[in-house]
Amino acid sequence: MASFFAENFCESKIVNPDLRDTIIQGLVTFSCYADCLKALEILPLTSQERVVSTLMGAYEKRTWVQTTWILIRFWKGCGFAFNYSLQPWGQMSGISDHGLQRVNLQPPCPSPVYQHVLAKLCSEDKVLSSGFLNGVLNQLNWAFSEFIGMLQQIQSLPNIAVENRQLKTCIVCFELTVGLLRVLEMVCTVAPQLFTDWENFPSAEMNISRLFQLVTQAFNRLTASANIFENVTRLHLPGFDCVDRLPLLSALAGIMLALLKRSKPASIDCACSVLFAEPGFQFESFQLLFDRESNGGKPVSGFSFSHYKVVSEKELQELEELSKILSTYKDQVHLKRQASFDTEELCTICYAMPQSAVFVPCGHKSCRACISRHLMNSKICFFCKETVEKFEDCSASQKDATKDTSSCVSL
Repeated sequence: MASFFAENFCESKIVNPDLRDTIIQGLVTFSCYADCLKALEILPLTSQERVVSTLMGAYEKRTWVQTTWILIRFWKGCGFAFNYSLQPWGQMSGISDHGLQRVNLQPPCPSPVYQHVLAKLCSEDKVLSSGFLNGVLNQLNWAFSEFIGMLQQIQSLPNIAVENRQLKTCIVCFELTVGLLRVLEMVCTVAPQLFTDWENFPSAEMNISRLFQLVTQAFNRLTASANIFENVTRLHLPGFDCVDRLPLLSALAGIMLALLKRSKPASIDCACSVLFAEPGFQFESFQLLFDRESNGGKPVSGFSFSHYKVVSEKELQELEELSKILSTYKDQVHLKRQASFDTEELCTICYAMPQSAVFVPCGHKSCRACISRHLMNSKICFFCKETVEKFEDCSASQKDATKDTSSCVSL
C-alpha cells in the first residue's frame, strides 16, 4: 500500500485533478497512522526522495494544502510544544474534520527518515528548495492576513450576523497558518543553511529577510490584538474552540529557537542582525514569548507558556536563554545606532538597511534584500523602469577597474 501511494502520488501522467486529489487525500490519511508511516520509511531511498520532492514542488500548485498536512505529520513530536495526542486548548471543532485537526488527533510519531530526506534535498537541489520556500512564505502571508482580517471582521459583527461559511473559512485560514508555520519550523531546524548560509545559498539572505518580516508581523498583530481571541471565544461560535494563540505562538517560538538559539554562533549573529534590521521589529512584541508567571506574578500579556503542560520545563528554559540573547543583541544595536550615520546611504525602498547593491545598467541603488525581493516579480528598475540585467555589490561597482565579477548577480 505504501508503494502504491508513493508511486501514484509522484506519477506525472495522472492529470485528472479529481483522481490526483483522491490519491493525495489517501496519502494524507495513510501517513496519519504510525504503522503506515513506518511502512513509508522502509521504501527505497529513490522513492522517498521522489515523494519529498513532489511535496516540496506542490507549493506552486493547487495541491499544496494537502501536502502541508503530510509534512506536518513527518514533524509532529519534534517541534516546540508539539508533542501531544489531543490539542491542549479548547475542544475539537465540529466544522473542520480535515487538516490540522486530523493531525492533532494522532499521537506524536515524527519521521527522522523523511526529515533527513528533506534536509538532503534542501541542501542539494537549490532550485527546488528556493521554489519551495518561496511558495510556503507566499501561502503563509496570504493565510495569516486572511485569518486576522476575518477574525477582526467576526469580532465587529453581531453574533447573529456571523455566517457558518465565514466561520469555516476563518478556521481553515487559522489551520493553514499554523500548519505552514510548523513546516517552516521543520525547515529551520533540519536545514537552517537555507536562511543563514549566504555564501553557498544565493537566496538565503532574501529567505531569512522574508521569514523575519512575516514573524515580526505575526508577533505585532498578535500583541496588538491581545484580546481578540478571548473576545471571539466569548461569542461561543460553533467550531471556534480550536482557535487559540498557543499553536501560533508555539510554532513561532520554534522558528525563533531554531535560528536564534540552536544554530552556530556565526549563524545566530547573522540571524539577529537581520531580525533587528527588520523595519517592523518591535522587541516589546516578542516579550509575549517570554512572559512567565513564576517570574514576578501574572504575565503582562495575560499569556504564558508556563500555563500549559504541553510546554516542557526544558523548552521554557530555552525561551529564557533566547530572551537573554535578544536582550544582549538589542543593547549592542542600540549602541551602534547612537553612532552618527549618513542618511543618504540608507536604502530608499525600506529605509532600514544601507545601500549595498547597484543595478546594472541604470546605476540606481538599494539594499540587496529589497532588490532581490523586487526582482522575483519584475525585472524593471524600481526607480526608472529600465530593465535590470544584473546587480552587484556597491564595493564592486566602486572598483570597476578590477572587473570583479564574483560579486555580480545575473538575472
